[in-house]
Amino acid sequence: MEPEYHNRDLITFSNALARVEKLPLIERRENRDELLSDLVADPHIIAERAQWLLRGHYGYGPQAAFNRLSPRSNRRAWLFNTVAAIEWHVPNKYARDVWNELDRITQAKINESLDYEIDHANAED
Repeated sequence: MEPEYHNRDLITFSNALARVEKLPLIERRENRDELLSDLVADPHIIAERAQWLLRGHYGYGPQAAFNRLSPRSNRRAWLFNTVAAIEWHVPNKYARDVWNELDRITQAKINESLDYEIDHANAED
């Protein structure tokens, strides 16, 4: 059983994601454009932020949510979308749109970086 403050952190994290989904349309589009621009400039920035999430720099909630994922789940996609929501305030649908706008080479760089962070986080457990 987890302490009460861990549950509170998970609820806070869930509420933060819900707030991102409800942002005004213009703000969601601006945030999406900023994320796309940042990823084109430096594809590894998302993995850097994923590392922060995996180490608990965004709090216990996001870290615990990642640790609760099924081993069969697409952890890369979850990290990409979650970091986009936390750091750039980009809703899930718009994060997927950004992913689809990236060229295959950039996608491969991001996937490689995220895989490294996931493997590194699993090795620390």
